[in-house]
Amino acid sequence: MSFVQIAIPVPVRKSFTYKTSEGMNLNIGDRVVVPFGRRTLIGFVVGKAVKCDEIRIKEVLEKLEPVFSEQMVELIKWMADYYFVPIGEMFKTASPSLFLKNSKKNGRKSKIFEETIIDGPFRSQLGIVLTDEQGKIYKTLKKGL
Repeated sequence: MSFVQIAIPVPVRKSFTYKTSEGMNLNIGDRVVVPFGRRTLIGFVVGKAVKCDEIRIKEVLEKLEPVFSEQMVELIKWMADYYFVPIGEMFKTASPSLFLKNSKKNGRKSKIFEETIIDGPFRSQLGIVLTDEQGKIYKTLKKGL
């Protein structure tokens, strides 16, 4: 069992420690679903917690699609510190609004990127055309998810 620091979009100037279940591999920048009080919210992994008292530590419920690279997470942390904004609120500001919603829709996991960009109605509007090689890679990656 390991512990991670999660930034949650609430007006508090700190990140929160959560534990991960066995086999859940979280990286900095991953988007996760976590319990927060009586709510379930989307947060972002901002670091690994080295040592933690396990009393009252809640568990990460689900790992979602990663949104930010480690470099981007460092930039967002710097911006939150520089502008004196809660780190979770800065992640909320830096995230596309679709990534702040839970990925559960009608009991099935939605693939936000696929539904809105690649396979969705916006494909022709955005002029997205995949080459044969890109199409093969996309299908291979889609099978792996």
